[in-house]
Amino acid sequence: MYLFVNSTEKFNIENNFWELNPQIKYIEPYKKLYDRDTTPDKSKSSKEMWCIWLYKDPSYNNKIGKLPDKDKKEAIRSYYPEFNEDDPVIAECMLKYVDHCLTPAARAYMSMETAINNTALKINELSQNTDELTLDEYIPMGGNRFQLIKGKLPQLMKLFEQKNKLIEQYFAIKERFEEEQAEERIYGGGKLSLADKGDWEQNIDLYEEE
Repeated sequence: MYLFVNSTEKFNIENNFWELNPQIKYIEPYKKLYDRDTTPDKSKSSKEMWCIWLYKDPSYNNKIGKLPDKDKKEAIRSYYPEFNEDDPVIAECMLKYVDHCLTPAARAYMSMETAINNTALKINELSQNTDELTLDEYIPMGGNRFQLIKGKLPQLMKLFEQKNKLIEQYFAIKERFEEEQAEERIYGGGKLSLADKGDWEQNIDLYEEE
């Protein structure tokens, strides 16, 4: 289960975030966000916290968070046009959210997803021009000295190997994360759909070669 953030019971981002998550308002930097809000029901900071949740939380309830960055930002601004991610307090909350509010399984899931996506992007970048897929070359420098000029092909093969290892590790992490999500859905009266379980694979496909 998540450490502080409850997104399961009667889930609706129109609900007051602080009422669902009363403990988090005592933890810095979220306390700053809460205390500076002068609205009677803390509705302004509630919406700001939901925006942070939409940006940062991998919950299967968070469909907006799975969108590409540009679309995600547009959707979040549609939800709350006044949200300013450059605000120092909000920026600090966003920076601390993953460490403070997610379980180890959720953090590992996010880290692994990022690592695999980044590796896939590097593979695509190196594969753009097949004519430049050169081997390592050693240039004589005189005497017994040589300078290594790294070729793109060995780098590409290494990235493929790295990606395969990451994917193997990922499935164990994904299994634990899905167990947590299933527990939350049961608690909140729902269940994981096939689309939920396939979200990561759909995202990764966006970075694969055609």
